[in-house]
Amino acid sequence: MRIVQLANFCPRHAGGRRVAVDHLGAGYRAAGHETVLVVPGPEHRVDAVGGATVVTVRSPRVPAAAGCRVIADIRPVVDVLEGLRPDRIEVSDKSTMVFITAWARRYGVPSVLLSHERLDAMVSLRIPPWLPRQPLVDAWNRRLVGRFDTIVVASQFAASEFTRVEADNLALVPFGVDLGTFRPRPDRAARTERWRLAYVGRLAPEKRPELAIEVTRLLRAAGTDVGLSILGSGPMEPALRARARGLPVDFLGFVGDRRVIAGELARADIAIVPCPVESFGLVALEAMACGTPVVVSAPSGAVELLAPDGGRSAPATSAGMARAIQAVMATPRDRRESAARARAEEFPWSLAVERMLKVHHDARVRH
Repeated sequence: MRIVQLANFCPRHAGGRRVAVDHLGAGYRAAGHETVLVVPGPEHRVDAVGGATVVTVRSPRVPAAAGCRVIADIRPVVDVLEGLRPDRIEVSDKSTMVFITAWARRYGVPSVLLSHERLDAMVSLRIPPWLPRQPLVDAWNRRLVGRFDTIVVASQFAASEFTRVEADNLALVPFGVDLGTFRPRPDRAARTERWRLAYVGRLAPEKRPELAIEVTRLLRAAGTDVGLSILGSGPMEPALRARARGLPVDFLGFVGDRRVIAGELARADIAIVPCPVESFGLVALEAMACGTPVVVSAPSGAVELLAPDGGRSAPATSAGMARAIQAVMATPRDRRESAARARAEEFPWSLAVERMLKVHHDARVRH
């Protein structure tokens, strides 16, 4: 098959969306299929990257979105599709790329939507609270259900906004983790008296990074010696630095090298994933693959990744997450670390690729 992957908001070295798209594409190629990735960027260009053809479409930046861009004009994308005539189209976007489905229907090409985020969470950040958000979200989701032949969700949490509108074309495909890059460190047994906490992610309101700082403050006030490392950048960084003043919090900035992220997660004793709207929880899974237990917000897709002794869930409050961290601390170290790694090993990217290829093989144009 020739599979064209279309993605918006997809920086080259950042974000779970790009990680998933790249790993799936590599898996498709390893299975003998051809892939072309179409992404937004600062200029039009075509590159060969790791055996894949990457088409960059000149696109504007999204304000306050950490370097993200969106393809506002889909005509160049249509031109790409006209030249390629793909067998399948895989879309990682719920905005402008949705309209590509008209081309797909015209030529009888099955279209698959990868739902990387909860639309209601995105809308809540951009629409005033006095407006009726749920009817707007439901209306757009019904449109997505009608336009795409298959909608892929990575968790039951992600599926819920589609089941609410009675979608009949859902497929559940959990994403994976690079178990070779994200693995326990050989020197993990040697640690200081200070507990090491880690937060990895964009410093943006929907991710709730301030909770990681407030948890650190609460635990230290309770007499627990903890420090926090924050890997990421974003619009909240100045405010977070001010909030963390006087606390042992290290801001490491944006880290594009996945091996460096893996090293930091492996050095941590506990990783904090405070975002209450994670549709899957890739960072949580990567931490667990490093043998690092996690504390995640509930409800979120990350809760579905937890295993006994390998982590805890808590309400998205500093007090709730602090209590969950204390419960993890009380679990014997060998038990919590081995439980976290064992659970992560259930999610190799090879399994996600196998399931996605079945989705593509079974996909049929519905109308």
